[in-house]
Amino acid sequence: MLQGIEFWSSLASEEKNLENQGAESKSYVEAAMFQVIPILLEIISHEEDMNEKDEWNPHKAATVCLTLISNLCKNSVIHHVYPFIKVRKKF
Repeated sequence: MLQGIEFWSSLASEEKNLENQGAESKSYVEAAMFQVIPILLEIISHEEDMNEKDEWNPHKAATVCLTLISNLCKNSVIHHVYPFIKVRKKF
């Protein structure tokens, strides 16, 4: 699982670097985020993974990956994250 998350993190980071350099990327992350983001959110929602403070785990990796995708795709991410938040809101 960690390898898949790391793949998407690396790809999002590389595409952001290309964007910052003014180069064109293939936008693989944006094309796949409708499939990737729900998986990341499901991993993040598992609280038992959060207990390992000193260990790299799927929860931490998914959180970083979602951050990198958000930095790259900006407002497009909201359409995928909002339904997850709406279902799980506790306020």
